[in-house]
Amino acid sequence: MTHASYRRSALGVCLVAALGLMAVTATGAQAIEEWLVGGVSAANQTTIHAAIHPLKATGKKHIVFLMPSQRLEILCSELFSDDGLLIQNTLLLIKLSLKGCETFSNEKAVPLCNPVGSIDLIFLGHLFLHGELKRSTYILFEPDIWSEFGTIFFDESCALAETEAVTGSFVAECLSEKLQTNGETGLDNCLQELVHHLIQQAPEKLFEKDVFRIGGSQALIDGIFDFLLSGEKNKGKTWSGHV
Repeated sequence: MTHASYRRSALGVCLVAALGLMAVTATGAQAIEEWLVGGVSAANQTTIHAAIHPLKATGKKHIVFLMPSQRLEILCSELFSDDGLLIQNTLLLIKLSLKGCETFSNEKAVPLCNPVGSIDLIFLGHLFLHGELKRSTYILFEPDIWSEFGTIFFDESCALAETEAVTGSFVAECLSEKLQTNGETGLDNCLQELVHHLIQQAPEKLFEKDVFRIGGSQALIDGIFDFLLSGEKNKGKTWSGHV
């Protein structure tokens, strides 16, 4: 499935619609695209959660939203997630709450502009294949039913707007357990049966049409997310997604 064709199917899908589709297709033809747990088809609505993985170079754990045009960074040191879902047709839906966030301007801390409370974002993801000679699996993340991932709130004393909507879309790539990209391993990392699926934003030059925004500014995401299965039944099991 190409990037363009699956975007049409994923755009604007909400959880209710996704579950409705799942109910209809369950009795029809067997889906080609699927999540696997332990090498076999995953149960519908398999639960997942997320954490922050240490960076390879520094060992630090953080997620940073970079806004180059404004020379701003929002660095968050904690991540919490409700149970997300692996949904039929390689969709995933998860809410992430980022806490302990600080704002920096030109690498200097700006305490007055630290986000107020947590940054709560809902991500709808879908696996797709990209490439010409050798195609690899990536994950497109878009908002769920709304046009926004969420909203960042700032104190009125900050020069920024009191609220900044997080919108757009971005593509993520899967890493190996040693934090290697597909090019470094020679494998398609999303297809590997792993307990921890580590992902980071893919190089923006590969997906220039997908622009992640905070307010009106393009933003980049620096950091590594760790996605793993939840619940006693699947805790510690390997999993993967196939398209």
